[in-house]
Amino acid sequence: MSALLSLLLAEDVDRPETFYSRLVNFWAEEYRAGMFERYPLKRIDSVCRAMLIHLFDRSDFDHAKVWYLSRVTLATRAEFPRSSQSPELMLKMIDDPKDGPKMFKMLLKTLARHDKVYKMKIVKHFLCGNHSGNLEDRPISIRLVYGDSDVLEDSIWINPSITIKTLIRLIESRLQIPRRPISYRIELSSSQRSFAVNAHGGRLDRLGVNNDHTVHIIPEYPSIASKSAKRKKSKKKKNKQTQSTNDKKASISQTKRNSAKPTVVADYVTTEDRHRLEHSNSLTLIFQEAAILFQERRQRLNDLALKKSSPKQKSPIKSKPSSTSTEPVGCCSLEYESKAGKTFFPVLIGHEECLYKSSKAAKHAHIKPRSLDLHGCTRDEALFKLSSNLPDWLDAAMKEHTYTLPVNIITGGGSQIVADAVYCWILENRNVANRF
Repeated sequence: MSALLSLLLAEDVDRPETFYSRLVNFWAEEYRAGMFERYPLKRIDSVCRAMLIHLFDRSDFDHAKVWYLSRVTLATRAEFPRSSQSPELMLKMIDDPKDGPKMFKMLLKTLARHDKVYKMKIVKHFLCGNHSGNLEDRPISIRLVYGDSDVLEDSIWINPSITIKTLIRLIESRLQIPRRPISYRIELSSSQRSFAVNAHGGRLDRLGVNNDHTVHIIPEYPSIASKSAKRKKSKKKKNKQTQSTNDKKASISQTKRNSAKPTVVADYVTTEDRHRLEHSNSLTLIFQEAAILFQERRQRLNDLALKKSSPKQKSPIKSKPSSTSTEPVGCCSLEYESKAGKTFFPVLIGHEECLYKSSKAAKHAHIKPRSLDLHGCTRDEALFKLSSNLPDWLDAAMKEHTYTLPVNIITGGGSQIVADAVYCWILENRNVANRF
């Protein structure tokens, strides 16, 4: 590898033909010895490409063509058979590829088709940055002077087909100017005239620039007085224009709102994102059509999840145990001796299920209670009157609003025999209850 690099970078090569013959001889010897496979071809190709760039930067197109042919030979080394690896035959195949292998001829045609494009890319990137001229133009040597300084370079090789603006960009990139001027003026030694770059941006060859000419580039910066005057003028113009611009902005904003266009999907959206959007849009249409069915099924599932509560049951009314006492009648007076002195019994007459719901006196204030006087009656007579009046009282109670009838049973004072009999009668009958 070191021998090859020393050959490629040798400086004693005066003519391109001599250099190329040495290169082909070296490769032919390596082919015969079978040692060519040990060289990293990518590294050799990168060296050739770097040398090409260097030669194009120096505008040395004669040597660049030789280096380009060396890259062609390197790329097509596999198409040369071992029996024909002589320097003369390899040179003949490159110059006249009719006698070469089929694949070698096809590859040379492809490389020849892209030869001009390849060299144009290198020149565009390393020489002028924005080249659009003819590559066959011979480079010229000029002297550049920037500003008030001395000669920037004694001689610089440049393509005459580039424009003045491109030349200024090249100088700015080399000098790394921190403060960029607003404009430039160019003075040419050939025509003894000066002009502004903004007004004239032609090519160098059309302006009469040739070899050994001097191009003086003068940068122009804005002065302080001109800045202050421009600011005053701009303030006056702004004050006049603010009133009109405010009205215009209001009308423009209103028209923009009225003529709002729908948003357009950008072109840079990838195919994967576009497919995802289309898929989601199609799914939304399906969901909209099936929304009613989904709602019905959702409602049905919610109804099944509900726990149906049974209707409220009324608390059972505890009925008083029937007092079927077999004791003699005199027991009442013995058990309720504390009731002596009671003159009447306020009671309610009605059915059992409605009797204890209307026991408050406030609900019967508008009903005049009936009365039954048992003065002077014996115990049996009092019980007979009570049992005979009870059916009439029940019928009258069913006609009332509360299905109950208030009755006052008057017993009077005395020995309380009738009162004890009435008390026992109230306990025995379920259709009778105390009112208070």
